[in-house]
Amino acid sequence: MATSDVFDGIPRGVAMRRGEALSLEDQAMPRAAFMAPAAVAASTALRHDSTKLFLGVIGGSIESRIGPRGPERHVLGGTAIGIGDD
Repeated sequence: MATSDVFDGIPRGVAMRRGEALSLEDQAMPRAAFMAPAAVAASTALRHDSTKLFLGVIGGSIESRIGPRGPERHVLGGTAIGIGDD
């Protein structure tokens, strides 16, 4: 039984170079990378506020406590990050 790539024929990657369209064979994947934690914490676009969905905390420390229902983990310090959603 032959297998097929579910993404076969779907354009992805960099489609233009110097204003000229590239064929699928000539396209290159974009260079994606994670932002440095300090850059995420400094970004106003990613800073959490009441209009954004909470994503987590950058640069905090985890503290474990034993609560009434067992172990609990809390983040102390750091910068809350979020992203807008419509």
